[in-house]
Amino acid sequence: TLFPDYRHRNRGFFAVGRVCAVLWAEPAPVSAGIAIDRSLVSSTYHGERIFSKVRRFVIVASYESHSIALPIVSYGRQGASKRGVNPKHHAVIYTGKNEPLPFAMEHGLLRPGIRAVPDNPLDTLDSASRINFSKVYTIEHNVKVKSVGVI
Repeated sequence: TLFPDYRHRNRGFFAVGRVCAVLWAEPAPVSAGIAIDRSLVSSTYHGERIFSKVRRFVIVASYESHSIALPIVSYGRQGASKRGVNPKHHAVIYTGKNEPLPFAMEHGLLRPGIRAVPDNPLDTLDSASRINFSKVYTIEHNVKVKSVGVI
């Protein structure tokens, strides 16, 4: 069961700049080279494996029944220095007063970083959090979401 902060929201909630969290599910990776937390994988009655976790997003466009969003990722607290990740597609996103410094291998990060003002000062983003401008996601307005803050 999700925490009570996750609930259905009206269309006005999904404004450009809103930072929200969603329980996200997708097919589990099948590559042996990809390490994932097994506790986040379940099976469907079709025998397929599903990977699910809470993901954070920034709304960049909103429509009548869905929004377009960019993901906030930390890549296992490695930021965009993780192997295979292109730092040029990312920017630091943070909730503190000061922008965290990029990691040494994050050459080409988009600058400046983006500050998100949290709804609750205790809900902070990890210092390795990055917004990925190269992937877009659709968030349907009929799913439960948690408000994290605004940029």
